Amino acid sequence: YNFVSQTDIFTSPNPDMLPTDELMGLKGEPTALFQYESGSSDKALYQYGIGSWGTGEIALVRADNTSNIYSSSDYTYDSLNIGFVTNGFAYDALKLDKTAVEYNRPSATNKETWVYMAFSENQVNGWESLLNETISDGWDIDVDPSAYLNIDNLPNTKPSVSTQGSADSVIDLDMGLTSSTEGFTRVAYFAASGDYKVTHRIFTKSDSDSVVVPELHYYNFPTSAVNGLKVSASDDFNRTALVLSDDSNIDSKVFMSFFSNGEASEPEL
Repeated sequence: YNFVSQTDIFTSPNPDMLPTDELMGLKGEPTALFQYESGSSDKALYQYGIGSWGTGEIALVRADNTSNIYSSSDYTYDSLNIGFVTNGFAYDALKLDKTAVEYNRPSATNKETWVYMAFSENQVNGWESLLNETISDGWDIDVDPSAYLNIDNLPNTKPSVSTQGSADSVIDLDMGLTSSTEGFTRVAYFAASGDYKVTHRIFTKSDSDSVVVPELHYYNFPTSAVNGLKVSASDDFNRTALVLSDDSNIDSKVFMSFFSNGEASEPEL
């Protein structure tokens, strides 16, 4: 039996926790309880439950139905996590690889929303892609990102840089983003001029491939260095796009919290 929170996992051969057992978690989150088929680790779910272990019992639900996994667009992914969201918290129930063609699930939901997340480390031209989607009422999973973005056409070249009207510099992401694309983009460039260096991260909506570069003002920098720090096609770049469905409720603050630092700030090319 696997007792799961957002920050911890407690595994026990018994379906209960002793007073001396501890499961760390976030305030207000429920506890998820998973039991898997013998020898399957987290690949074949047997039963699960959602509740507050500190205040009572957790009723278990059998995962005694099977549904299909496929990709109508031949999307090649490395891993597929299946789980659910309840009370605003997400829990992974299954961690599968690209060879999985079916999964165990309950006959009906009980307030939770079942979701999946497919990750590809090197989909096309060196890009990483992650597809996060709600599982439909029919329960079959079609791992198909084409409704959001044509990832087969993502470039393996750097963005181009040009001028447009009064804009001093415009970066063309060349990702196939249009006025009908919902979501956010982040582009970063890394420029150097002698001993001076700059990393400029720009966040904008995903409704165009064109990103106007805001003018940066440098205090007491020599003119030669300032000119060398302006974005150019020879700089190193990093591009990230979060493409959403029409009914998604992720706002710009959430997007920036994920992509302001970390791996996404490292050069792509």
